[in-house]
Amino acid sequence: MKYQNISKAYRLTQENFRRFAVTVPLALGLLILYYPTFVWLVKIWVGDKEYSHGFLVPFVSIYLAWRKRSYFSAKIAKPCRVTGGGLLLVSAFLLIAGRSGGIALAEGVSFLLVLPALILFVWGWERLKVLALPLFYLQFMVPWVEEFIDRIHMPFQQFSALMAVWILKIIGLSIFLDGTYIYLPNITLEVARDCSGVRFLTSVIALGLPLVYVTQKSWLRAAFVIASGFIITILANGLRVAFVSIIADKYGSGLAHGPFHVFQGWFVAQIGFIALVLVNWMVCKISTSRSFVLCDAWKGYSVDSTVRCIPPGKRKEVIIAVVFLGLQSVYLYEFAIPKPVPPGIVLSLFPHTIGDWRGSEDRWINGAEYFPGVDDQVAMHYSLRGNRDIYVYVGYFSVQRQGKSLINYHANPLRNEVTPVSIFSSDPLGPGKVEMTTLNIDGVKYNAALWYRVVSSNITGRYETKLTTIIEAILHHRNNGAVFILAVPMKEGKDIFLSAEYNRLVNEIGEIGSTVVN
Repeated sequence: MKYQNISKAYRLTQENFRRFAVTVPLALGLLILYYPTFVWLVKIWVGDKEYSHGFLVPFVSIYLAWRKRSYFSAKIAKPCRVTGGGLLLVSAFLLIAGRSGGIALAEGVSFLLVLPALILFVWGWERLKVLALPLFYLQFMVPWVEEFIDRIHMPFQQFSALMAVWILKIIGLSIFLDGTYIYLPNITLEVARDCSGVRFLTSVIALGLPLVYVTQKSWLRAAFVIASGFIITILANGLRVAFVSIIADKYGSGLAHGPFHVFQGWFVAQIGFIALVLVNWMVCKISTSRSFVLCDAWKGYSVDSTVRCIPPGKRKEVIIAVVFLGLQSVYLYEFAIPKPVPPGIVLSLFPHTIGDWRGSEDRWINGAEYFPGVDDQVAMHYSLRGNRDIYVYVGYFSVQRQGKSLINYHANPLRNEVTPVSIFSSDPLGPGKVEMTTLNIDGVKYNAALWYRVVSSNITGRYETKLTTIIEAILHHRNNGAVFILAVPMKEGKDIFLSAEYNRLVNEIGEIGSTVVN
């Protein structure tokens, strides 16, 4: 018996060593390859309240995977070389494109894809199925759904405003609602994008999913708990808007902003979390015939502890994967980073006279707030015969990289509800098309036109700009570019840029832009 115990302990030690020999090289390869991506993600979690839960996501995912460790080892490794290798190539392309083009989001999506790709390539479909949920949960730490979230802000703004007005009418206030504007006796308030409540929903769902996974016994019950937390959070945000309206009407708008406003947002998030816990507890009290909660359902299967982590003859997949990650690291760190390109003209020398327009520098916008890391910038105010005004901003990037790019989440407020508009131009250097939007800067509202210039092209649209940047970075080893914003006071109307004077100025600035980015 003594020798049997020693033999068993030896086999366990040998088995643990095999696991260590497999996972550690892969983990180190991923850490080296995606280290800049991880740094970018941490900055997102620190700077963007919508993703502050990102710090918890990796630890929750690791815990969920650890809960399935025995079932994972029980599945015989059957590497899927073709599908796994194909996904590895796709993840590599996304990483190279993102790193060279300064598109950090592409790197984040690459990381979400490379993990299941490695599991497929080394272990196969059966083991990937075991870790499907922990891998899926990691997507909560990457802001890849920004485009979808941007589209749903307005419906939630309108619902929160409608609910707030309903509450205020119940308590007897005289109030009128126009879209997202709430007209009170002493003040008019707008339920802005940041007050839609959407940013709290992502956190509630991200924290609610592991909660129901480790406590509920069916997906139907789990979905009910998540939906309840979702709905209660939305209702709490409507209550918050009503409360803010009362405070602003009685004490002025100053008290409704600043630290007090942050506290209100914290209140909504906490209501959502508390609702999740309470509803989850009540649902758990309802009897069910199932024996296992969701995360432990695998215990109903037989587990053969004698199955090796990597069956004999399959270790070559691990070696191939590690070499593949290493070659990517060498290429990315040594060859893929574009070179900085100085501007054709220093923006401090931007013309003060353009045609009949006369201008001077005017810090009407803090460009670094929307475009962190911008290498050169200028903000101007031009007038035409004293009765026409236009504000201009030009920001130039000599090189784009993570956290320093034309398209980034800081600039999202500049792209709310953009509409492409064609601009007549007899000059091929003019933008041809611009994106019309509305800006609210320091309480002043503008109708604005914006476009980008990457190397030799004027571009509108975030996706076209990203794609052009990536192509130029890969083919020509450069990704310099500039953003152009022209704004007029909102009273002038959106069609003002189609008038002759403004149209001519847009095209002349586009011509100057071809000199800035050459």
